[in-house]
Amino acid sequence: MEGNDYRILRTPLCPAVETDIEHSLDELKGGLSLNTCDFESINDIENLSWGKAVFWIFSSSISIYANKLLLLQRGFPLTISTFYFGLWLFTSIITSRYESRINVQSTAKGFQRTQSWFWMIPASLTSAAALPLLMEALMHMSSLPVLIMLFPLIHLIESLTLFIFLAQSRSSKCLSLETVGIAVFITLILYNEYRLTIPGIICGVGAFSMTGLSRAFFVMASHKMNDHGDQISSSYHSYILMTTTLGLLMSGFLAYAQERNILEFYSEPGTLALFSISSVTVVAAGFLAPVCSHIPKVLSRPRYIVSLDIPKLTFSSRTFWYTFNAVSTANYSIQPRVRLPKGYLFFVLKISFTTVAIVALYALSLSQLFRLQPGPISSMDNLYTPVSSSFDIAISAYKETQESIARMLKAIKSTPYLSSHNTRVLIYTKDPSVSLSMLKNSTGADTVERLPNLGREGGTYLSHIVTHWNDLAAQTMFIQAHAHNIRELIPRIDSYLVPQTGMLSLGFSESTCSCNNCGDRFGWTDDWAMVPSLYEDIYGSSCTNSTKILLSYKGQFIASARRIRGISRGIYEDLLSTITSESGWGHDSRFVKENDSPDNPSFGFAVERVWGLLMQCASNDRVSTKCPSLFSGMKTVGDVGDCQCLDSQ
Repeated sequence: MEGNDYRILRTPLCPAVETDIEHSLDELKGGLSLNTCDFESINDIENLSWGKAVFWIFSSSISIYANKLLLLQRGFPLTISTFYFGLWLFTSIITSRYESRINVQSTAKGFQRTQSWFWMIPASLTSAAALPLLMEALMHMSSLPVLIMLFPLIHLIESLTLFIFLAQSRSSKCLSLETVGIAVFITLILYNEYRLTIPGIICGVGAFSMTGLSRAFFVMASHKMNDHGDQISSSYHSYILMTTTLGLLMSGFLAYAQERNILEFYSEPGTLALFSISSVTVVAAGFLAPVCSHIPKVLSRPRYIVSLDIPKLTFSSRTFWYTFNAVSTANYSIQPRVRLPKGYLFFVLKISFTTVAIVALYALSLSQLFRLQPGPISSMDNLYTPVSSSFDIAISAYKETQESIARMLKAIKSTPYLSSHNTRVLIYTKDPSVSLSMLKNSTGADTVERLPNLGREGGTYLSHIVTHWNDLAAQTMFIQAHAHNIRELIPRIDSYLVPQTGMLSLGFSESTCSCNNCGDRFGWTDDWAMVPSLYEDIYGSSCTNSTKILLSYKGQFIASARRIRGISRGIYEDLLSTITSESGWGHDSRFVKENDSPDNPSFGFAVERVWGLLMQCASNDRVSTKCPSLFSGMKTVGDVGDCQCLDSQ
């Protein structure tokens, strides 16, 4: 074996001192490689058995999936992070006592112990910040597989950090091909993902970057302290204790400041069951993590192997990919490199198995797409013929500047579809002091009306529908004067607005709920049972618990007159009466928030979420499954029907 062949480490990192590795290789040749820890038990290797590794992976996978469901339903990522830091602190205390019983010793005392705490601060800070970021990413990243596939970013950040700060001690003067490949791989994943969100990218990339930095800082701290042998054990426990303590403080403070109303939403049996399952799997993975992360003594200075195994305790209950990689590394690093006579056959079998798995998963995903249902048949007013306008823009305004409204209108009207139509603009302002004539002249609107400051934008849209029932345009865009995500909204209009557009949401369209128990991760719940009531009024039959309803957000969408008039006018009138009333069941103190008021009613948040249902486009599986996010936009294989319900010609 050549002097620079460090494949025994299964890591692209190079040793700080080349002679250490050479010495370790001599040890391996002498048959000392299996002496991994000073266990008194003869079952050393059994502790790293594949049975426990598989159980570790199983616990981690269940935990991450349960947390995904929990966060999608109820949110509160900071509170969950705080709770898990507490569990991990408890787990680390238990496992440290277990290690002391099996005679894992430490020689770092006195000043060296203080030095260990000092140099572990950067590693612990970054690791403590990573978990809350990962919880946020789980909540905001729609695709869990995409999030999992970003885990190689940890290795990329670690390699880059060590390359920059420890370049003088590395035998290679350039980044490895593996590191460059990971960067390209992650870029392609993000480019092709169709439901990216800005918070998801920031939190996901941030979480894995913090973990990579933590691993790199741990390596540099060990290098700075010149750790070797059992001294790493002291650094290990300092790192774990400091990480859980800092995590409790950071997450706990933020959770107290932002998520104090958690008890209002975590009392349901289903939510408690998910939380319990996740907690049990977190503890199980936490107890197993140290078993798969014991510090090998095959090297006199094993700091770089430690960098692969120690910090992953923080994420042992969060991942499938990362735990599998960690277990594989732990098992591989304690064994001598053996050249199997049938290595080529083994390689072919691995490639074949991987190919079959990929094809099977792809076929499964295609079968699920083919089973998507369009939902109940929509009822449309095919006899209505618009006379006055082919396309209206109904704007709900309050204190927005006239210049910003004019800029928004210019951008919207310049889109290909609208630039070829005679667009009518109607502005409804609730500002009691604005000059209507000045607002009309500065924005170029066709009509400007003043409405009472009641019912938020939902009251404005309902008022427009009821008032213009017999004068609706063929298609109407309902939008606020300060449009949400205007940068992404314009491409959405460019890509999807067509003559057949029946209902096109201009907000994000992937959050669904059960018809009879509707709620979302933002804390909203259908306390009025409005969703099942509207469903029955619209479709003439009751929904079931398995009926999924696609919620709409941001109060901006495009609807056709045929769909608007497809349901009874009385439904809109009842909603308008409730949302603009200053008293009544819409302001029931049992259901509304403390800041509920006629100009900002809690009921308005319910109306915001049911526009898709009112337009008979909330039960279409294709829209809820295939519609890309505003940020990702339409992909090359996309279709205009992925994000909207189309009217038949």
